[in-house]
Amino acid sequence: PTGLPENCGSFDVFLLDGNKTLIQAVKAVRQWVSGVGPPILTLIGQPGTGKTHLASAAGRYLEEHGESLLFRREGDMMAEFRSAVPRNQVEETLGTMSSVPWLIVDDLGTASVNDSGMLGELRDRLFDTRWRAAGTWRGALRTLVTTNLRSKELPPRVASRLSDSQWGNPIVGIDAPDFRVHGAKEKL
Repeated sequence: PTGLPENCGSFDVFLLDGNKTLIQAVKAVRQWVSGVGPPILTLIGQPGTGKTHLASAAGRYLEEHGESLLFRREGDMMAEFRSAVPRNQVEETLGTMSSVPWLIVDDLGTASVNDSGMLGELRDRLFDTRWRAAGTWRGALRTLVTTNLRSKELPPRVASRLSDSQWGNPIVGIDAPDFRVHGAKEKL
């Protein structure tokens, strides 16, 4: 299963409040799903600013266009790794996440993971593998990440891979109020 949330958002209903950073984020995600722009794109912003909505809208778009994808909240991804250990399927699980053409990781940095432990190593290997296979050529792996953390708060190896600017601007900061609290007034 792709892991897309059941109440998956779409681009058509993404609400804006005339916010330039939201407009920039929507444009970047639409380019990402079209296969242009940075192959690794990270949306950074406070909770409730629309990052998950945009990530799930990207997943919905890809699914509707027959693309192979995985959508995982970081906590769920780590739980998959943890449950693979007793079944001796860690490498298989990592291999699936590492090789899927389109990977969306939501809420990176919210899972309680010891960076020096096995789960931290698996997360680092995942992002390193995807970074090495990213690019602008057809068939390159594409990764979308959302996080509430600034780059300097992320694990260093992961932050390095996510901020590699060799393909353009890989990080889009969203500065908007929490839509769950304040709501939005304009429709895209």
